Amino acid sequence: MAPYIALAAFMAASVAIEPLAMLRCRRSINEWAVVNDVRVQTISRRWFSLGPFTWRGARWSRVFALTAKDRSGQPLQGFARVGGGYAGVLADEVEVRWI
Repeated sequence: MAPYIALAAFMAASVAIEPLAMLRCRRSINEWAVVNDVRVQTISRRWFSLGPFTWRGARWSRVFALTAKDRSGQPLQGFARVGGGYAGVLADEVEVRWI
């Protein structure tokens, strides 16, 4: 019985942590945008279509599709990878590739 309780607790913790991780990723992207003078319009999590990060170690990080506008109002589309190394999304690294 004890292994089932431990498994249930682990699953509940995983489900509870996911929304917090998503908020952290969105905050990191928005902070990156402020530093780089870009206004983000939409952010959507990518699970399968990872764009330029498909074969570049997206295992420990999260990938998002972005639409944004630069300082002059030029529309931009791209992908952002949040996190890095084995720290995953605990690292505040944001890498953006425009397409």
